[in-house]
Amino acid sequence: MTKTRFNALFAVALLLGASACGAQSSAPPVAQPAASTPPADTGEPAPPTNGLAGRAFLLDNADGYTPARGPKIRIEFSDDNISFHAGCNAHAGSYRAEDGKIDVSWPGLATTMMACIPHLDAQDAWIREFLLSKPAYQIDGNNLTLKNDSATLTFVDRVVADPDRQLVGPKWTIDALITGDAVSSIGEVKPSILFGSDGSVAVETGCNMGRGKYEVSGSQLTFGALALTRRACISEQLGNTEKHIQKVVGDGTATYRIEAARLTVQRPDGTGIRAIAE
Repeated sequence: MTKTRFNALFAVALLLGASACGAQSSAPPVAQPAASTPPADTGEPAPPTNGLAGRAFLLDNADGYTPARGPKIRIEFSDDNISFHAGCNAHAGSYRAEDGKIDVSWPGLATTMMACIPHLDAQDAWIREFLLSKPAYQIDGNNLTLKNDSATLTFVDRVVADPDRQLVGPKWTIDALITGDAVSSIGEVKPSILFGSDGSVAVETGCNMGRGKYEVSGSQLTFGALALTRRACISEQLGNTEKHIQKVVGDGTATYRIEAARLTVQRPDGTGIRAIAE
């Protein structure tokens, strides 16, 4: 696997903008794979879909294995790439879905190299070996079952298990700052942003409070001027964080994406914020 391909799998930008509201029904909808451009008509029959590509799943039940406490185990598929996150490092590689089995033994899985607390490190290793064992797979609507000789894991489509939040309504706690390809975490003081249904936006930077206006068009946000109170920040770090937030949600345009409870807002120059819904 090339370095470019691996980086693409773990890019910070996380998926699509908020879904439009629709009519509710008593049964949950079956999540659909991401849309793609149809191939040119060559006269040859189209290759069969494996039901996995373009979908992400969260672990719902495990028989033969006891998951560690912490974030839900997530597994994601594209046409020929698989990635998973089990609470610490990220893992990715190529896969083939053939004869009812998932084969990721060639060329294997690459992984990031963060230090993990022992029980999450052990879970990373267990899930990795499970996927390398060529488990059988079965898709049933929103459910994915993976099974080998020792364990059966049942996953639910991420869109159903953890739906995308709406932009308006939640208080979004800012926990990371984006500068181009770099993402830096914020300390103990967590700024926040709140989008109102009246087109107003309220911001707490960790030093000051402010208000402004915004408009939404598709995945684009257009912000008006942001008016802030003028208290001095108690540290240089908080002052720099405030300036960064002002640049993102001040006068101008940005794109936004929401996946589950995660919001990413980013300016054309790459300056952005990441936040999580409370």
